[in-house]
Amino acid sequence: MKRPRTAPAPGPKAAGGASLPPLREKKQELVRTALRDAALDLFLEKGFEAVRVEEITARAGVSRRTFFRYFASKDDLMAHGVDEFREVVRRVAEDSPRNIRPLELFRRTAAEVARISAAAPRSKDVVRIILASPGARMAQMTRVAAVEDVLEKAFRSRCRGREERKAAGIFAAMTLAAVGAILREWCLADGARVERITEQVLGAFERSLAGAAGKGAGGRCKSA
Repeated sequence: MKRPRTAPAPGPKAAGGASLPPLREKKQELVRTALRDAALDLFLEKGFEAVRVEEITARAGVSRRTFFRYFASKDDLMAHGVDEFREVVRRVAEDSPRNIRPLELFRRTAAEVARISAAAPRSKDVVRIILASPGARMAQMTRVAAVEDVLEKAFRSRCRGREERKAAGIFAAMTLAAVGAILREWCLADGARVERITEQVLGAFERSLAGAAGKGAGGRCKSA
């Protein structure tokens, strides 16, 4: 999973005018992936808290100096995927129709982000590490606020009226919580497709919400 960085200068052109990826960029990606894979393997074997940077570099076959060219710390490596996750969330939210209501955007975004996240390499390993380690969860939480900001902006632009816009932050947090619940259940389920888990989790949530509304629960958003 990639750290946001300045876009590289255009590389040489292939036939048809397409740019070829620079060799240096390929090498950097290989090193970054090797460090990440080595770290995930060790986190699964020993637990996040017990692993030292020196063990990661030894497993990856690179120097300690090389590690710190790519990551500021072990926590930074663990949190690195949140940057890519934020861009997935942004793309899904921006591609959603502008005229849908907040609850529709909530369901659409949660389902699509969970599907894309589940398809990413080693996604189950990342979820297992987070579930097993408070330290790993805290490392990722340091960047979650930026993801919430992206979502809150998307919800705010689709809310109708000042009162409804006050709930945009709640919808943003609720969407991230739903994605987390879906991926957690998917990870724990034995071979179940993420789409099936998504329908189960969101269906249970919506039935609970409808039940609360039927009992006259206070504080409903107008879009509900």
